[in-house]
Amino acid sequence: MLEPPSPASGELLAGRLRLESELGRGGSSIVYSARDESTGARVALKLLVPPPALARSAYQRMEREAAAVTRVKHPGIARVLEFVRDGERAFLVIERVDGADISVVVRDHGAMSAERVQALGSEVAGALAAAHANGVLHRDVKPQNVLLDTEGHARLTDFGSAWIEGQTTLTQTGAFVGTPDFVAPEVVGGRRADARADVYSLGLTLYYALVGQLPDRESPHLPVRPLAEGFRPRLKSPGVPAWLDDVVGCATASDPRDRYPTASTLGEALRAGSAGTIPSVRAGASSLLSSPSCRVCQRPSRLGLDVCPSCVSGGITKQDVLVVASPPDFPGGWKPVGAALARLLGLSPHAETVRDVAMGRKALTRLAAGDVTRVMRHLGARGIPVRAVPFRRSWTVIPRVYWAFLILTFSVGLASASIIHGSLPWVTWIVCSFLALAAVAWSRRPLVDARPDRAWLSPAAHRQLTETLSTLVPGAARDLLLDIAGTARTLSTMSRREEGAIDVSSETAALVDACSTSAAEVQRLDDTMARLERHAGNSREHDTALSRCTGARNVLVQQMLEALATLGVSHAEAAFSSKSAGKMLEDRVIELKRELDVQLKIARELDELSAP
Repeated sequence: MLEPPSPASGELLAGRLRLESELGRGGSSIVYSARDESTGARVALKLLVPPPALARSAYQRMEREAAAVTRVKHPGIARVLEFVRDGERAFLVIERVDGADISVVVRDHGAMSAERVQALGSEVAGALAAAHANGVLHRDVKPQNVLLDTEGHARLTDFGSAWIEGQTTLTQTGAFVGTPDFVAPEVVGGRRADARADVYSLGLTLYYALVGQLPDRESPHLPVRPLAEGFRPRLKSPGVPAWLDDVVGCATASDPRDRYPTASTLGEALRAGSAGTIPSVRAGASSLLSSPSCRVCQRPSRLGLDVCPSCVSGGITKQDVLVVASPPDFPGGWKPVGAALARLLGLSPHAETVRDVAMGRKALTRLAAGDVTRVMRHLGARGIPVRAVPFRRSWTVIPRVYWAFLILTFSVGLASASIIHGSLPWVTWIVCSFLALAAVAWSRRPLVDARPDRAWLSPAAHRQLTETLSTLVPGAARDLLLDIAGTARTLSTMSRREEGAIDVSSETAALVDACSTSAAEVQRLDDTMARLERHAGNSREHDTALSRCTGARNVLVQQMLEALATLGVSHAEAAFSSKSAGKMLEDRVIELKRELDVQLKIARELDELSAP
């Protein structure tokens, strides 16, 4: 298949679109100014020119994305009007915006003033918020895609281009072709994007507008190296206000959890002329090996886990499992295990309790059955081999030598009974029974207590949270739920302790409960998308289903991000001291449940279509 020749100025496409002039070129597209002769309207026409081998799939992807983007209506968005096929060509018809983009303005006039950046940033953030609410991500926010119309207002264009052209901008190994200057680091790393990726790109765009260039980098052919604290324009332009420097730094933080959770919260900070507030959802580095605190309860996690056992335990039950060290079966084999255990718990390797646990004589911790695999894998990676013992069989943890001692004691007592006194067998039986029960109680009492602190959640909400956490795989859904639970717990605890504060425990519990259901649904939609993507391009039915699945997933993730933002505002602004916090949280729960009902119906339909 040969690539169709590029159209020339004056050519008529689809029988009604007359090309006027070329406006620009990208790696796999050409943008023209055109006139729709059926209406007389001037439009922009984006012609997709992928490699011939990828043309069919690229056109199908463009059509899917166009169908989603046309639903978004906002004054700050240059609307996609329609998708058109004309023979071997395919193109998008886009609302025409007369004006230069930010890159041209900076090139011709230098860096922009803080006041102008503040205004255009809040307008673009509002446009992104409207798109995100409809389940549409931009994926390619950059100075070239922010146009300034004749009245000076910002208009965001080229929605979905990064998704539409994804096949042609990636190599077979998944590496980016070209320089993804404004792409969020998690996307470069291969993770699925959410609204916070667009927040990062907009923050870096604002940096570019304020400074007139990108942050320093090792090579012009390499992406900007992300910084944990984000990029600070004041380092290059001292005249940038401190609050705006903080806003840009927060928006461009390398970890998504350190950024504004939604475009609307970024827009509010810009309009208010202050850095605003975001939820405090990080207690340290995100790595399991360096995070000493549980992301749900914020307490020190003695096992070094991101979620401590107490936050995934459903309460002490007979179905619980004891985690017991399983050292190598040779003399001294327990010593390396003891050293690794001591490093993990911050104890002396010579401590008697460490030795007992390392030798498998005493339980390390007690867990709900659903969390055993996760903890065993984590401890194994730390050099601590363990085994799982059902709580009902905790007597098997007691060393055989102790049982031998009890049997010997009992035998001696019985043998002495006939010589000394006839009642001695009963005394012997009572003493040996007491010793056996004491040994069982001692061995099953874990070194690391995992009894849950559920004061901030109702039993039903806690059960829903723990059951969901035990089934979620590492990824966006699990990370978001952990962030929401941790922030909700902090808010709930503060609202009970602060003098004169309104207790919002019930509202935060309801929000966590709804988000638990949403997180489980996001993971199910991720699985459905993976199945549909294997059949993408096979039929229009599958392509439509994939588009609906993507939109449903994006909407639910956005609702969870909005929940996180709501918790952050209530916490940081101390809004719980009035009734406004409770009302704010109640409204968010209602909105989340309403959206969840809609997306659950869509998910059930998609499950039937994607079933193998």
